[in-house]
Amino acid sequence: MAGLNGDPSVLRRLNSAAVLRVLHGALLSGAASGTTSQPGSMTLTEITKAMSVSRPTVEDVVESLLEQGLLNDLEPTGRVAGRPARRFGFRADAGHVVGIDVAPDWVHVLTADLVGTIVASHHAPVSRRADRPERLEAVRRAVARVLDDAAPGRRPVLGAAVATTGIVDAVGRVVLSNLPGWTGVDLSSELGDIIGAPIVVENDMRAGAAAERWIGAAMAADNVVYLHAGLRMGTGFLIDGRIPKGHHGGAGELTRAGGKRALKAYRRLLDHLPPADPANGSEEDGPPRDVRPLFEAAARHEPAAESAAKDFARRFVKAVEGLIVSIDPEVVVVGGSLALAGDIVAEPIRNHLAKACVFPPRIEVSRLGDDSVAQGAIRIALDQVEAQLFLTGNGH
Repeated sequence: MAGLNGDPSVLRRLNSAAVLRVLHGALLSGAASGTTSQPGSMTLTEITKAMSVSRPTVEDVVESLLEQGLLNDLEPTGRVAGRPARRFGFRADAGHVVGIDVAPDWVHVLTADLVGTIVASHHAPVSRRADRPERLEAVRRAVARVLDDAAPGRRPVLGAAVATTGIVDAVGRVVLSNLPGWTGVDLSSELGDIIGAPIVVENDMRAGAAAERWIGAAMAADNVVYLHAGLRMGTGFLIDGRIPKGHHGGAGELTRAGGKRALKAYRRLLDHLPPADPANGSEEDGPPRDVRPLFEAAARHEPAAESAAKDFARRFVKAVEGLIVSIDPEVVVVGGSLALAGDIVAEPIRNHLAKACVFPPRIEVSRLGDDSVAQGAIRIALDQVEAQLFLTGNGH
């Protein structure tokens, strides 16, 4: 740090980031230090104490951040004797982030303010057989719709993340996908003109895991495995709170043998559903049919559905056992349509891992539903924005 002391611009940037971190944290916790009638706000004295720097430095930084529109100068509330101290708060509406879920069968786009509150959403169906231009056009239309609904003139986009099916490399290019023409697509470049902000591209299952850690069944857990089955099937995981990628972006992907076993287990479920509509794609392309009704029936303890759901859960966890054992997670989250069956499917997974793992993880059922991947994209985008605003180095 000593090497920075001679550069006022660097010190000013560090102090600005520190003030933003303090007030952002106060807003998230719902209260500043001490007693206040305006949760999330702080006085100059409170900010100075939290930062352990001089009051003139804080005053100078706060005025600059007010000019940039990143802070609120809040009016005193209630009756106060004498001249009330000014209170300041982080402006959650100073900008927003966009989260995009590109699934085989839909595009789901969310936009949120800078503390993650969703302000606009759009869900659009897409044919599983759509080619690259058709799917990209669907994404662009959905993003444009959400940006229009979110009034970007008042809330500029500061960051975005796209979560897509397929393997994504370190620079955000889809290097392998079973969607028609999707291998090789660079979503950051394709969407840059419409979003106008930095874009992170990530695998959808990893985004689902990030969502579960943020607002879902694995809150505050740093080592998480996410199991998803529905109109798409896969796994994602976090290690020490971060998303590992591996050399080619394939960290955590099912092995060929494991993937075949998982897909075979899924196809066994199809015996309990009406015949597939050929217009929706072939089973060779992956799971084209949602087994939601079967898992809902299992939750109602309908015997045939309950038996099929339990059988699938046992076969699925066997297919991914190696991943779970190697990650040694604190929590395994059951997501997608599979989560609708609740403990009906969680219990076989719990029993199997109790025998397979040296340290059996906790098994939790997701409550996020189809929003999990888009919510995870929001979290990934927020990580990027916060890393820039707060200089935390905790970006994706």
